[in-house]
This record gives sequence, structure tokens and C-alpha cells, in this order.
Amino acid sequence: MKDLQVKTRALSSLLKDIAKNKYDFNHPLQRQSGQWNKLSMSKLIDSAIRLYPIYPTLVVDNGDDAYGVIDGKQRLTIFTSYANNEFALHKSLSPVDIDGTEYEIAGKKFDKLDEEVKERFKSREFQLYIMTNATENDIREIFARINSSKGLTNTQKRTVVESEELAKVVFELKSHPVFTKITTPTQRKKDEDKDIVRQVLMLSEMSSEYDFGSFRNEDINKFIERYNGNINYGKVETIKEAMTALDTAFETISVNKVTVPILLYGYYRIVKDKKGMQKWNDWVKNFIETYDTNEEYKQYCNGSGTASAEMVKGRLQYFRDAIREL
Repeated sequence: MKDLQVKTRALSSLLKDIAKNKYDFNHPLQRQSGQWNKLSMSKLIDSAIRLYPIYPTLVVDNGDDAYGVIDGKQRLTIFTSYANNEFALHKSLSPVDIDGTEYEIAGKKFDKLDEEVKERFKSREFQLYIMTNATENDIREIFARINSSKGLTNTQKRTVVESEELAKVVFELKSHPVFTKITTPTQRKKDEDKDIVRQVLMLSEMSSEYDFGSFRNEDINKFIERYNGNINYGKVETIKEAMTALDTAFETISVNKVTVPILLYGYYRIVKDKKGMQKWNDWVKNFIETYDTNEEYKQYCNGSGTASAEMVKGRLQYFRDAIREL
């Protein structure tokens, strides 16, 4: 990294540039927006209005007056949401004092604030740390150090150890529209969709030389180490086709979360082996509709050990048997 600049920007100026898409929030390292609850979001807005200290935002210079956000995504997206009247402040907030006058802010959306409070919010200044000519290794190392004391989940920690190429593959696959049907907003917020992608990649690599083991943390991490420099882009394209086939076949998809990677793998096999898609869609439709009474399959979905080798391979074998019978 050749340069680090520190700039001060008014929030109103930042929000205008965000609206012009000058800030990219989609670096593969980033978590989904919406990690904070309403009280935490409200306290951030309250801190901005009260002129309390707020952590600087770290960005990388992408050229052409555009920036990639490395740290500060949650804060900037919350400011944007509030300025767009997407939520009201928590009712527990106390009035704020501006030049000797108190103003109520509790329970108010941005457009309901007094003009003096709006102006304080818009004129609040923030620091931007701008990295120029930062390598991907620089960015990953800085991100890891910033988050070393934060409670990242296991799946979020995995993003840091993935190669740049694998991180891009995982990000691209988890961004497929089918994930809005097969995962919940809470699962996506926790980046569980990324682990689903990793699990499908693990299954796609099964061979006489490779046994994925289980879906436990240690086996997913071992797979990442193995796959970082050995990405099979042909299989990745087939997985994309499989996701599109599933997305096209169903308006809504309701399966328990441990079945999601197995279901995606099933579609991967149908596409890869050029089997009858309509017959497979019919089988999946019946599987979903009769799930509640399907004790043969459900025995591999219950309890605390659903990520174990026995349970995962039980679910997998059930689907492989169905594919074989088509």
C-alpha cells in the first residue's frame, strides 16, 4: 500500500455520493447490511446529532472518484436508510440540546425532525481513511486486524482466509436470486448463505480421492484451504445453471436449512448429468409437500449433530437415490 489519506466529509456530501453509487459496499469481505438492531441504529443517529465521536470509515480508492468500503458499511448504510425515512428513531432516546434549545427526536423519522436537528445531522463531519494502491492482501490483513476483537461468526471469519478468487466465487454464487427463496433474511444477515455455497462446492468436489467429511466448521475450513488454489470454474458454472433451474421451477421454496445445500447439489447433478429436469422438479415438489411425514429423510435432519458426517451423508444419499431412480 503506497498511500493513506485522511479526509473529512460532511454527511450530506457523503450521502449524495452514495446515492450516485460512488461507494461500493459489496467487497467479498463485507457482511450483509442490517447487522444492527433498531436501538443500535438509533444510537448511531443520536451520536451523529450530539456530535459524539464515531469511528472513521475505511475505504479503498477504486479510481475515477469511486471507493470500495472496507470498514464502516453498517454505519454508512444506516445513515442512508435514516436520511431516506426508512425507520423511526427508538422511543427511548432523550431530547438533544442544540445551542441551548432542546429538541425531541424519539420516535421520529428524518422528515419529522426539527429543521435545526436536520441541519445538525446533515452537517455532521466524518473522517474517511482512504487507501490508495492497496493490494488484496493489504485489505484482507487490515480487515482481519480491525475485526480481531469483534464477534464475527465462524462463517464470517472464513471469508478472511479464502483466496481472492474463491471469495469472489462465493460472493457471486450467494448473490444469485434463488437465495431469496431458499434462505431467510436472518440467515443472509448472518452470511449463512456463504456457507451454503461452500457446502455445495464441497459436494461438487466429491470423488474417490476426496471425501468432504462433514459440514462441521473444521471440515469447511479444510475444504477452503484445499480449494483456494484449485477452483473448478466449470463446476461453478454448472452450479449457477442449477441455481437458475431451481429458481425458475418454483415461485416459493420451503425446506429446512440443512436441506438447502443438498437440494442445490441435487439440481447440480441433474444439470451435470443431463437428466430430465421436469421429472426432477416433480420429485422435488412432492418431496417438499410430503416432508412432514417423511420420517426416512427427517431422521437425518433432527438434533444437534446435523452437521456431522453421518447426518449429512444420510441426507445426501437420500437425494442421490432419488436421482438414480429418475
